[in-house]
Amino acid sequence: DGSDVMFRGSCLPLLVVFSICTVVSYCQAADPLTSWLSAASRKRPNVLFLIADDLRPKLFSYGEDNMVTPNLDFLASKSVRFDQAFAQVALCSPSRTSFLTGRRPETTRVFDLHTYWRSVAGNFTTMPQYFKQHGYFSQNVGKIFHAGHDATPHTDFPYSWSVKPQLGHDPFAGPNFHKSSIQPVDESQHPPLQDTQNADFAVQFLNNRSNSHDAQPFFLAVGFHKPHLPWIFPKQYLDLYPMNKIKLAAHRDRPPQMPDLAWSDSGELHAFNDVKALNITHPGGRIPDSYQYNLRQAYSAATSYMDAQVGRVLDALNRNGFADNTIVSFLGDHGWQLGDNGEWCKHTNFDIALRIPMMLYVPNVTSVGHNFRFIDALASDFDPSSQVQHFG
Repeated sequence: DGSDVMFRGSCLPLLVVFSICTVVSYCQAADPLTSWLSAASRKRPNVLFLIADDLRPKLFSYGEDNMVTPNLDFLASKSVRFDQAFAQVALCSPSRTSFLTGRRPETTRVFDLHTYWRSVAGNFTTMPQYFKQHGYFSQNVGKIFHAGHDATPHTDFPYSWSVKPQLGHDPFAGPNFHKSSIQPVDESQHPPLQDTQNADFAVQFLNNRSNSHDAQPFFLAVGFHKPHLPWIFPKQYLDLYPMNKIKLAAHRDRPPQMPDLAWSDSGELHAFNDVKALNITHPGGRIPDSYQYNLRQAYSAATSYMDAQVGRVLDALNRNGFADNTIVSFLGDHGWQLGDNGEWCKHTNFDIALRIPMMLYVPNVTSVGHNFRFIDALASDFDPSSQVQHFG
């Protein structure tokens, strides 16, 4: 745990998972890793591939003491945690296309949110496609690829997936999408949020696989939308982050003599009506510190909501008897700026826009025991000090 592994490039998840699953037939040595791989060659391991959108390494297990992310922290405690992992590009589609094909953006020719690499670059084999071609049932839940205008509406189906993906429905999509960057909701008064829907589907998928006793191994990819804008989450998660505990970025001004070419005007955030109402000179004006507190609080709350959905999926993995034969990978697609150097969102080459959390769990190799369980940070008996026990 806590391995300081430096890899500035997003083909690392592909290489790690591919390496584990393709060498299982050739391992005969007696050390823990190769012993496990030798056993796995007789029963091919499943893969649970988890992605979060716009997630910087803002987790308790990455040294963020004010964050409440117990499920990802528990996974990190049982995983190899990569402390210096970076995306290729600080934008969804180029980054995801890169690590899902194992190729650089210069090769995929994807630099925007619309281009489909199979149309402009080549018929590259993707990670889920590779598993599918080697006998795995490949299931997409949520946002894995970024669907562009030229891409299939089902994000690389049927090439990468055994069945049409479950993408979920955003109940807040539509003309009011940009009414506010911060939208805490009462979930009892609305349809389930999109990440809740997709976690529900992943849990049911695991329940069904267990009940059917299907021996075919699976590659289950689950992509969570939060903490991507807008920050829509159950309002109770704000209670985890009292405003007097919120800290602003240490350096909140644009670096002097920074070239314009390296600067982003944070247009993604400034498109929301609550930010427009601040009447900031744009581009170039700084969001008032008084409102930065609100923005950072909402990002943290959305992250904790996403953490809970990860916990539900890991709990189902364990309850259904898959945790002892499933490799679990978690990563963000790129980082995110929260007022650091005067920047918001991604779209720059600053470290914080490219650095991602990444962890890899291999049962009985990265840890002994696999008792994943859902940890409810909203429960009255939740003890935040339990995080400290693992990482303090």
